[in-house]
Amino acid sequence: MKKYINNVIWAIMVLAGGISCTDTESIQTSLTEFSISFPQGGETIALDPESNAVVNFEWEPSNTGDGTLVFYEIQFDEVDGDFSDPLYVTMAENEGIDQLAAITHKDLNIIASRAGIAPLETGKVTLRILATNGVNEVFSENVLTVNLERPAGFAENPAQLFLWGAATEAGEDAESALQFKKLSDGVFEIYTALGPGEFQFADEKSGEMNRFYWDGTTIKSGEAGDSPATSTAPYRIRLNFNNGEAELVEIQSVGLWIAAENDVTETLAYQGDGVWKVAGIAIEWAEVSWGKDERYKFRITEKNLDGEESVRFWGSANKDNGRPNDSTGEGYYELHSTGETSQWDYTYKFPGEGENNDVLVYFQSSGAYRHEVIFN
Repeated sequence: MKKYINNVIWAIMVLAGGISCTDTESIQTSLTEFSISFPQGGETIALDPESNAVVNFEWEPSNTGDGTLVFYEIQFDEVDGDFSDPLYVTMAENEGIDQLAAITHKDLNIIASRAGIAPLETGKVTLRILATNGVNEVFSENVLTVNLERPAGFAENPAQLFLWGAATEAGEDAESALQFKKLSDGVFEIYTALGPGEFQFADEKSGEMNRFYWDGTTIKSGEAGDSPATSTAPYRIRLNFNNGEAELVEIQSVGLWIAAENDVTETLAYQGDGVWKVAGIAIEWAEVSWGKDERYKFRITEKNLDGEESVRFWGSANKDNGRPNDSTGEGYYELHSTGETSQWDYTYKFPGEGENNDVLVYFQSSGAYRHEVIFN
């Protein structure tokens, strides 16, 4: 993320016609001294990296004898650092010309993390400004110290996440680790079985990796943590590195919800690898006052680690649907958790009836969550 501008300034000015290579000796290219003007230093900044908040760092201009452009960059370092290897460097606004650098809370959180400030702790970093015209450079007369108060969560999120350990379906071989589904930046989810024993997460399956473990309701950096399971059962694991929260819930049941019955008529059994299935069932459209009704969706019962049960319906993204046919796309069968509890809405329609059929639900990391109805 470091951006150094000194090497490109000279070329920019030559191309702009502001200076030529043949008359540099006669041009006054010295830079005047300057100071950081805002903030004053010593402030404590409570960081909110999930917001769009920024902190504006401002300074006085540095001038050249010939009036050519001056470019600026802001450098951050540890409180006892000498800026020989700064933690973070970036150009000023307007491609380095302005006497202003707007640093987001997200980037300040990264800076704090690199300075060794742990989540939920406050620590100091220092900063200074470099001014250059491509020939000479000068640093701000003052070096500013600011206090950064970090929230819970990780400053830099993993791009991918894997799970393995004695408690998991993958076993203890990291090469066989199961991959999480990435829901958004820093948020990962997996449906898988857990049993007694240890398990851990990492951003790689081999080589250099960052390892994490589950500790109650939080994510921590480290080797491994203990599974909450006393016997093997399917779980939904959701990890949010933005706030450090970990959610583990046991999947008590996955049920086929028939709208006309207003109830679950079949329970799907866990097969492994995020798949539930019920085989050899009869599919019959329900007799209702307006004829026959073929609507269905799925109801999942979960239990959190406090033993509290909750119900989530999974159905279509559309409130109303037509009956599928051979030309219906795969998107029709995708599963969406809408948060609604309606008997009829967001349902699918069976394409037909039959005596010996299979229904499968796929909560897998690759592709969309989906289901399948197989008429044998």
